[in-house]
Amino acid sequence: MRAIREILRLYFDLHLTYRGIEQALQVSHGTVAQVIQRFQAAEAVWPLGPDVDDAHLEHWLYPGNTGRPKTRPDPDWALVHQELRSRRHVTLQLLWQEYRQVHPDGYQYTQFCEHYRRYRDRVDLVLRKVYHPGEYLFVDYAGDTLPVVDPRTGTTHTAQVFVAILGYSNLTFVALHPDQTRASWIAGHRAAFEYFGGVPRLVVPDNPKPLVLDTHHDVVLDPSYQEMAGHDHVGIVPARVRKPRDKSKVEGHVLITERAILAPLRHERLHGWGRAQERVAALTDALNTRPFQALAGSRRTLFEADERGALQSLPPTPYVYGEWRFGLTVGRDYHIHLQHAAYSVPWRLVGDVVDARLTSLTVEIFHQHQLVATHPRATRRGQYATRDAHLPPHHAAVRQGWSPAYFQNRAAAIGPETRRLVTTLLERAVQPEQVYTRCRGLLRLAETYGAAVLEQAAQRAHQTEVWTVRAVEAFCVSLQTAPAPRPAGAPHDNLRGAGYFQTTEAPTGKES
Repeated sequence: MRAIREILRLYFDLHLTYRGIEQALQVSHGTVAQVIQRFQAAEAVWPLGPDVDDAHLEHWLYPGNTGRPKTRPDPDWALVHQELRSRRHVTLQLLWQEYRQVHPDGYQYTQFCEHYRRYRDRVDLVLRKVYHPGEYLFVDYAGDTLPVVDPRTGTTHTAQVFVAILGYSNLTFVALHPDQTRASWIAGHRAAFEYFGGVPRLVVPDNPKPLVLDTHHDVVLDPSYQEMAGHDHVGIVPARVRKPRDKSKVEGHVLITERAILAPLRHERLHGWGRAQERVAALTDALNTRPFQALAGSRRTLFEADERGALQSLPPTPYVYGEWRFGLTVGRDYHIHLQHAAYSVPWRLVGDVVDARLTSLTVEIFHQHQLVATHPRATRRGQYATRDAHLPPHHAAVRQGWSPAYFQNRAAAIGPETRRLVTTLLERAVQPEQVYTRCRGLLRLAETYGAAVLEQAAQRAHQTEVWTVRAVEAFCVSLQTAPAPRPAGAPHDNLRGAGYFQTTEAPTGKES
């Protein structure tokens, strides 16, 4: 459904043709036509309302079997063409046999060959691309890097050089990044849009792994990259694998950039990222204002005259980078676990699968493309983020009555040692709510063994530094079964007593 939404966005928002959408998403022409025609036949309205989730959209587009006669399935002609050109000993006969194994009701061999020849005649053409103002932006990283010295430690870091070139005016933007991760790629796009003062209709990257997840059959964009494209209202058309003509523009200008910017800096020792970016920006401006050799003006003058006005306006709020996590199952405690922390969702979603988007400050949780929960990003390992609105009614009633003060006051009514033990449990927990049940079980021991026994057991728990309810209960049991200490001077069977000893006159053994 995510791909279907992207097809509809490119068609209705960017007004791409079927063929343009096919090239942007690397899906078949028939798939694009079918999605748009089904959407229009359902009399649906674009843009979709906030209440339209994936289930509603799927019901509109695929309500059931329409009873139309089946058509013979087409193979992936691009893959057939690529197999014949790049694989030794592969023949049309072999590819047809493999096709019939998957589609037994497909084309016969003669029809298969005829359709392939028609496809081949259409694609094996060479066309010089004409770029219109505001249409294309090409992005890539230069093959060469730039050494940057950390002024505090003296360590030399390798800066990656991000390059963006507008197709019509050739106006160039260059930025330095510490790496080529997804976050750096997307930050480079946003910085380029701000440098140009607008957004082109289409962006053509290569097929970098951080942005393009799969190129074997269909091009699948990274969700964060696709989200950025939707936010900035731009279409992404990755260059085809092993098709150098698709990216000849950017490759040629990357070479120009390396000669105009990196080569002059080869003898400079750049200290700090800020200083390095300043030097790169100065040389980039010099490149953009350099006069053309065969034409009047420069990249900058051509851009200002024809292309600036053709760019789309920048969105009022910049895109906030976020990473997606898919297929998260809601646990019985109505929380999902992300990055060593837990975040709550409405309790009715227990057992369902949700998706999460993590930014540097927030965590957004989605169920069937609908936002169901938002939390601040956890700052501690093991932290629980729970909203009262997500609790089931009986849990909410309990939580409204329980608090650290509630348990401490109840423990103080039993005795100071019990209060000290409850306070220790609350302080040792990452979140107090995690030990409410333990505190409740601890206080119940007073009902079973008595307050005096619990006080002694709590004192022993502090001495041994054992904080579990089971251990405290074991102390209570041992205190109850131990014989009571006998007071000093108490009667005893083995004692003669004071009466045994009498004062008598001792005999002397002599007669006076």
